[in-house]
Amino acid sequence: MTKFIETIKDDGTVEYVAENYDELMALAKEIETTRVKIELTQEQLAETMLYQQKHEAREYLKSTDWYAARLAETAAPIPEAVLEKRSAARLLLST
Repeated sequence: MTKFIETIKDDGTVEYVAENYDELMALAKEIETTRVKIELTQEQLAETMLYQQKHEAREYLKSTDWYAARLAETAAPIPEAVLEKRSAARLLLST
């Protein structure tokens, strides 16, 4: 557990500093200098974006499947906006 040291400044404000502040800052600096920068090519970026869009399309279809079940059971129509967006999602997933 981290212990904190209380200090009172000249203006009366109280400041709490971790007892091992210097150690924590050194560790943070080490992490900062050792992190790896990842750069994607345009192709990799486009592929990643398409993967994300397809994931979102699948999630949208799953979240609106109940409209199709409701239509089958009660004949209640599916809103036009939902039909259009579901169609667009299926089209995206077929590419």
